[in-house]
Amino acid sequence: MAAAAGTCRSPAIRSDPGPDGAASLSSRCAGSLGAFGFWCSIAGVMMAPALIIQSMLIAKAVRAEHSTEAFTWSTSALLSGVG
Repeated sequence: MAAAAGTCRSPAIRSDPGPDGAASLSSRCAGSLGAFGFWCSIAGVMMAPALIIQSMLIAKAVRAEHSTEAFTWSTSALLSGVG
């Protein structure tokens, strides 16, 4: 069992991984703090350029008095998958 052993084990090979890839990865690595940290780092590296570009565009496009609301809405939209 992955949680008891503290390691990630790959599932049986399937031709179609299905839409639950992240969910199955998290369930396989439930007991492994190192694997969790690794995958969180990968996710952060993948999101960093989008967040940087979004912040630069908002800073240039919005007046100072509306910047807080603009950053809030744009970041929420980006991280929820809308923008």
